[in-house]
Amino acid sequence: MVRTTSPLAGFVFLLLFRAADALAQGSTASIIGRVTDESGAVLPGVTVTASSPALQLRDVVALTDSTGEYRLTQLPIGTYRVRYELSGFQAVQLEDVRLTLGFVASISQVLKVGALEESLTVSGRSPVIDVTSATPRTQFIREVLEELPTTRNGFLSLTTQAPGIRTSATGFDVGGSHFTSTPSFNNFGRAGDNFELLEGVMTSSPSGSTQGVYVDFSTFEEANIQTVGNSAEMPLSGVWLNSIVKSGGNDFHGNLYYALTGPWAESSNIDDQLRAAGVTGQSGLIDRRDISGDVGGRILRDKLWFYVSARAPKDEREILNVLKPDGTPGTLPKYQAFWTTKLSYQMSPNHRLVGLHQWNKKRLPDNYSSQFVPWASRADQDQHGNTDKVEWSGAFGGSVVASAQVGYWEWICPLTGYSHGQVGTYDIVTQMYSGDHFSSHNTPAIPDEFRYHARGSLTWFKKDFLSGDHEIKTGFDYIPTTKDWMFLPRGASGDYSLRFQAGTPFQLVTYNKPVHPFNKASYTGAYVQDNWRMGRLTLSLGLRFDRNNAWIPEQTREAGTFTVTETFPRIQFPVWHALAPRLHFAYALTNDGKTVLKGGWGRFNQARYTNDVEPVNPNSLRQTIYTWRDLNGNRDYDAGEVNLDPNGTDFVDVTAAAGAQVATRVVNPNEEQPWVDELSLSLERELMANFALRVTGVYSREANLRRLVGVDRPYDSYNIPITKADPGPDNLGGTADDPGALITYYEYPATLQGAALAFTMPVNDPNYVNSYKGFEIAANKRSSNNWQLMSSFTFTWKDMPFAAREMVPLTPNEEIFAGARTREWFGKAGGSYRLPWGGLLTSANLNFVNGNRYQRTVLFTGGRTIPSIVLPVEPLDGSRSFGSAQLLDVRLEKTIRLGGTKRLMLRADLFNALNTNTVTNSSNRSGASFERPSAIMPARIAVFGFQYDF
Repeated sequence: MVRTTSPLAGFVFLLLFRAADALAQGSTASIIGRVTDESGAVLPGVTVTASSPALQLRDVVALTDSTGEYRLTQLPIGTYRVRYELSGFQAVQLEDVRLTLGFVASISQVLKVGALEESLTVSGRSPVIDVTSATPRTQFIREVLEELPTTRNGFLSLTTQAPGIRTSATGFDVGGSHFTSTPSFNNFGRAGDNFELLEGVMTSSPSGSTQGVYVDFSTFEEANIQTVGNSAEMPLSGVWLNSIVKSGGNDFHGNLYYALTGPWAESSNIDDQLRAAGVTGQSGLIDRRDISGDVGGRILRDKLWFYVSARAPKDEREILNVLKPDGTPGTLPKYQAFWTTKLSYQMSPNHRLVGLHQWNKKRLPDNYSSQFVPWASRADQDQHGNTDKVEWSGAFGGSVVASAQVGYWEWICPLTGYSHGQVGTYDIVTQMYSGDHFSSHNTPAIPDEFRYHARGSLTWFKKDFLSGDHEIKTGFDYIPTTKDWMFLPRGASGDYSLRFQAGTPFQLVTYNKPVHPFNKASYTGAYVQDNWRMGRLTLSLGLRFDRNNAWIPEQTREAGTFTVTETFPRIQFPVWHALAPRLHFAYALTNDGKTVLKGGWGRFNQARYTNDVEPVNPNSLRQTIYTWRDLNGNRDYDAGEVNLDPNGTDFVDVTAAAGAQVATRVVNPNEEQPWVDELSLSLERELMANFALRVTGVYSREANLRRLVGVDRPYDSYNIPITKADPGPDNLGGTADDPGALITYYEYPATLQGAALAFTMPVNDPNYVNSYKGFEIAANKRSSNNWQLMSSFTFTWKDMPFAAREMVPLTPNEEIFAGARTREWFGKAGGSYRLPWGGLLTSANLNFVNGNRYQRTVLFTGGRTIPSIVLPVEPLDGSRSFGSAQLLDVRLEKTIRLGGTKRLMLRADLFNALNTNTVTNSSNRSGASFERPSAIMPARIAVFGFQYDF
């Protein structure tokens, strides 16, 4: 599709037009409280002044009202000095009041009688618990981001430290080993529906809420993560993650960073047990480095600030069990680049404008090669992404705050194979590929996804109304999304691939290339939220309206080797409209506000993603599978060897081609929206200054989930039993490891064979319910007195009828050893201590997690309408699981002061200090490769670097 070269600029007008109706939230915090004298009498007219380098104003001033209360809102995150002044009383000045993203610091102050010139300075009064918020949250301030040993790997470096969040195996990022991997994570056992934001702009993938583009960790000023108790501002039920980029300032500042490691700094963690399992070596590191720099400052003092950053990390290592034609190990170089620009303009004392642009490039020129995909079958991946926004915020009087934001996000990823002219092949028994790349993506291809994100909110504070104070907020999200993928002809490689069975010709797989499908999804949400405060009780009462619309525009497919030119009309999905009430509370159990009980219930409606739309698009990339008879024995397809009639005798199936979703679904006009109900309760206690403990329990239930029913092949049409003996782990019948079990699966009659009868339709299954119970304890010590700590332990019980969260086919074969009733636990601890001498800092991160469970599967062949099928042959009961893993990272840092704000930091990081070698993935299919590890924890590695701040 053709778009303008400046999509964000073209969308700004739409935002400003809609902002008249509702306006969006910014990245700010607040200070509220009451001022009294020593007798407890309220003091009206007290001047409360907040000042900070984070302010583009000289300071922010408020006066206490007739009840002695004051409010300072729309304060940028940072460290503040707060001063209280009233004639006839001593002035009081609070130092180091730390405001984090969205935090409301409740600070009440007592003034003593005396001369105004007499001033009392107090430190250590910065609260760590937000008594006005009903949502537990985790804040990552700059000290955590900079002092703890991390790999600076975007959101992954945050989620691996955050309580309640479990990352996938790719989360074991040892010294940067996974800096180009896309992590997946869940909160209290639930995966999906995450809302990942960069400066309020949605960056998660429109295909399914996983990470969409890479973001630059080195630019983060702060991050906020919420896993439970989200208010009506949050559209989804998953993880809310919002990162704020650094800003400029009246004083120029910046840093240069460089880190380096190599094979000389990497240990080996291959022991006899791994060698016995078939691991003969590890993928050796060749080179890894990371360089970045940033600078921020003023263009106009107190008016216009700028911040720019650039970064270029690189990694290259050998690929295990892959050889180049010359016999040397195959290597995988990985390159990334980031460029960030941010402008902050204080238009007037009450109005501010912020613009952000972050661009990312990822290049993997030799990707997707593995023990099953030889070097010649690799592919070139050249990915680009960017996140942009323009945001306005303003205050009107002392009771109304508004802001408006529009964002743009894009991901584009051209993919090209190297073995041009070589037909792709796959052996279903050995699982080996050959020829031009098609194992991960059907190359050549140009995937492209983009979205706009307009947000808005209007907040009104009303005092002494209906027995309390009300902060009423109303707002909207408008998110139109396009998935625009191009799959180009394979040329001399042929728009087909060949399947073999243990070396014997088996099937022909044809592709409908060239295709250029594009799919549309649009989300509109509006909400109203009332934070109703009555003394020590705050009720957070919210209602959200969700509208999910999706459609497939009219489009035309060009003629190809196995297709003809065809135009497809527009397809409209049912438009989902639903309400989502959120009812939460926060109650301060003590008068000092240091013990707070929080909890409540919320309904969350599931979003419709572009991956839900694509399978219905008849112009999507698909593969058609036929029985193949190699009549001339040349091990290649020739005309006449296959009946290509999709309703003929050689037809087997129509399925998704690699990198796409198959177009064999139809719209169900009665399809209903799934939802999630969540109950949570937490207790937060400030144990001492800057130190808080939190205990949380959560129960969530996903309902109205969907399964895929055959339009012409319903559940009861699978009525031809096929019984096979389980050949055991070695996949050889009649050997000692045979369990003696029989597996029965079901085929459909030959009269239901053919592409015309292969369509499925999503239907809501009332018996398809997933439930999750979680418990968490977390402790957080904010950086003070030279040390900080963040630790947590989470335990979750999962009860799912199927291992997949949703869209499981409605056939009896999917119910063979289905169900995922599992437990998972993980713990995290990170902290730092700055020694009182020598400019030395030491810090560490520890993660420990139980291993994932898996099932043994077997490839069964010999059927007629289902010639081959892979099925589990044992329950997912925990009898097979990967071992628990511990990952310890440590840092030693030396700071050299160079005068003024200049300093040089010399760092030595040791990742996987315990040299853990836990297996994180293996083959679960019976055969020669069963339980052969395909991934283990990377070995211990040291990284050395320096950072120069000015």
